[in-house]
Amino acid sequence: MEKINKVIKFEDIPKAALVALEKQYPDGWKAYIRKITKPNGDYFHAINVDTKKVSYLVKLDVKIDIDSDMVKMVDDFIDKNAEKEAQNDSDDENDATANNEDEK
Repeated sequence: MEKINKVIKFEDIPKAALVALEKQYPDGWKAYIRKITKPNGDYFHAINVDTKKVSYLVKLDVKIDIDSDMVKMVDDFIDKNAEKEAQNDSDDENDATANNEDEK
């Protein structure tokens, strides 16, 4: 038996699909959002959710459209800054420890 394909709004998601959503994306589904472009040029954002009988394309309300490459660039920037901050924190701790040992 072939699965039924349905397009639904997130607000209308049935309980079975909501349970499947939690199982399918245990760490969150933000990274799996896709931009779907219609033939007339309009678009919407959605995620896929599969149950035993139905494959849902769940439409999401998204306030802005962000290019996936831009998201990658932002993520890379944030990761690099986090690494620098962690290194600076580590350096500060090492300096404080060295100063305490000098005072003894």
